[in-house]
Amino acid sequence: MVKSVRPRERTLSLEEKYARLEAKTRLLEAENELLKKRDLLERQLMKKKHKRNTPKIRIDPTNDSNLSVKATSVPPI
Repeated sequence: MVKSVRPRERTLSLEEKYARLEAKTRLLEAENELLKKRDLLERQLMKKKHKRNTPKIRIDPTNDSNLSVKATSVPPI
């Protein structure tokens, strides 16, 4: 990442450097949590999508000849 920032006119004190590092750490932690939530939502969406496209199997109890099985597919959305 390239930054186009003017050079500082003064040097930062240790306390200022520490405060900046803490702020950067909090920002990165928040970004990490956001990415985790996004990944979780994507996995849930994929699971729902996979579940919808899975064929349903129904047993016809009216037919006594070895309980024939009818497979019906769910139309895509």
